[in-house]
Amino acid sequence: MKCYVNEAVISEKVSVAATMFSRAKGLLGKKELPQNESILLTPCNQVHTYFMLFTIDCVFLDSNDKVIHLIERLKPWSVSSRIPKATDVLELPEGSISKFSIYKNQYLSFKD
Repeated sequence: MKCYVNEAVISEKVSVAATMFSRAKGLLGKKELPQNESILLTPCNQVHTYFMLFTIDCVFLDSNDKVIHLIERLKPWSVSSRIPKATDVLELPEGSISKFSIYKNQYLSFKD
Protein backbone atom coordinates (compact mmCIF):
# COMPACT_ATOMS: atom_id res chain seq x y z
CA MET A 1 0.00 0.00 0.00
CA LYS A 2 1.14 3.56 -0.73
CA CYS A 3 0.40 6.78 1.14
CA TYR A 4 -0.36 10.07 -0.60
CA VAL A 5 -0.77 13.69 0.38
CA ASN A 6 -2.13 16.03 -2.30
CA GLU A 7 -1.57 13.30 -4.93
CA ALA A 8 2.14 13.12 -4.06
CA VAL A 9 3.47 9.79 -2.83
CA ILE A 10 4.95 10.19 0.64
CA SER A 11 5.49 6.48 1.24
CA GLU A 12 5.89 3.75 -1.38
CA LYS A 13 5.48 0.95 1.17
CA VAL A 14 3.12 1.31 4.13
CA SER A 15 3.13 -1.60 6.57
CA VAL A 16 -0.01 -1.86 8.67
CA ALA A 17 0.18 -2.81 12.34
CA ALA A 18 -3.40 -3.61 13.31
CA THR A 19 -3.03 -6.25 16.02
CA MET A 20 -1.96 -5.71 19.61
CA PHE A 21 1.28 -7.61 18.97
CA SER A 22 2.16 -5.85 15.72
CA ARG A 23 1.46 -2.41 17.23
CA ALA A 24 3.58 -3.24 20.29
CA LYS A 25 6.44 -4.42 18.07
CA GLY A 26 6.13 -1.51 15.63
CA LEU A 27 9.63 -0.59 14.46
CA LEU A 28 11.47 -2.38 17.28
CA GLY A 29 14.42 -4.40 16.05
CA LYS A 30 14.93 -2.29 12.93
CA LYS A 31 18.14 -0.35 12.45
CA GLU A 32 16.44 2.29 10.31
CA LEU A 33 13.25 3.19 8.49
CA PRO A 34 14.09 3.52 4.77
CA GLN A 35 13.08 6.80 3.12
CA ASN A 36 10.34 5.18 1.03
CA GLU A 37 8.71 3.21 3.87
CA SER A 38 6.36 3.84 6.80
CA ILE A 39 4.21 2.00 9.31
CA LEU A 40 0.56 2.72 10.09
CA LEU A 41 -0.43 1.87 13.66
CA THR A 42 -4.17 1.32 13.93
CA PRO A 43 -5.92 1.89 16.24
CA CYS A 44 -3.44 4.17 17.98
CA ASN A 45 -3.41 7.56 19.70
CA GLN A 46 0.01 7.56 21.43
CA VAL A 47 3.44 6.20 20.52
CA HIS A 48 6.80 5.63 22.18
CA THR A 49 10.29 5.04 20.88
CA TYR A 50 11.63 2.93 23.75
CA PHE A 51 14.40 0.59 22.59
CA MET A 52 14.46 2.17 19.11
CA LEU A 53 17.73 3.13 17.48
CA PHE A 54 16.58 6.02 15.29
CA THR A 55 14.42 9.15 15.20
CA ILE A 56 11.03 9.18 13.42
CA ASP A 57 8.30 11.60 12.38
CA CYS A 58 4.73 10.86 13.52
CA VAL A 59 1.48 11.88 11.85
CA PHE A 60 -1.65 11.42 13.96
CA LEU A 61 -4.84 10.86 11.96
CA ASP A 62 -8.53 10.90 12.78
CA SER A 63 -11.03 8.35 11.46
CA ASN A 64 -11.23 10.22 8.12
CA ASP A 65 -7.42 10.19 7.63
CA LYS A 66 -7.25 13.89 8.43
CA VAL A 67 -3.98 15.04 10.01
CA ILE A 68 -4.78 16.25 13.53
CA HIS A 69 -1.33 16.30 15.16
CA LEU A 70 2.30 16.12 14.05
CA ILE A 71 5.53 15.27 15.81
CA GLU A 72 8.72 16.02 13.96
CA ARG A 73 11.82 14.14 15.04
CA LEU A 74 10.63 11.93 17.90
CA LYS A 75 13.94 10.70 19.29
CA PRO A 76 14.65 7.27 20.77
CA TRP A 77 13.46 6.77 24.36
CA SER A 78 10.63 9.30 24.00
CA VAL A 79 6.87 9.16 24.48
CA SER A 80 4.36 11.23 22.56
CA SER A 81 1.40 12.95 24.11
CA ARG A 82 -1.86 11.03 23.96
CA ILE A 83 -4.00 12.54 21.21
CA PRO A 84 -7.57 11.56 22.22
CA LYS A 85 -9.19 12.13 18.79
CA ALA A 86 -6.49 10.20 16.91
CA THR A 87 -7.41 6.77 15.56
CA ASP A 88 -4.16 6.02 13.71
CA VAL A 89 -0.52 7.07 13.68
CA LEU A 90 1.68 6.99 10.60
CA GLU A 91 5.35 6.66 11.51
CA LEU A 92 7.67 8.02 8.83
CA PRO A 93 11.42 8.46 8.42
CA GLU A 94 12.90 11.48 10.18
CA GLY A 95 12.43 14.66 8.15
CA SER A 96 9.41 13.40 6.16
CA ILE A 97 6.97 15.95 7.60
CA SER A 98 9.01 18.89 6.34
CA LYS A 99 10.16 17.12 3.16
CA PHE A 100 6.57 16.53 2.02
CA SER A 101 5.09 19.67 3.63
CA ILE A 102 2.62 17.70 5.74
CA TYR A 103 0.52 19.92 8.00
CA LYS A 104 -2.56 19.80 10.20
CA ASN A 105 -5.98 19.53 8.52
CA GLN A 106 -4.61 17.85 5.37
CA TYR A 107 -5.99 14.48 4.34
CA LEU A 108 -3.81 11.48 3.62
CA SER A 109 -4.94 8.70 1.32
CA PHE A 110 -3.86 5.08 1.26
CA LYS A 111 -4.08 3.04 -1.95
CA ASP A 112 -2.76 -0.29 -3.17
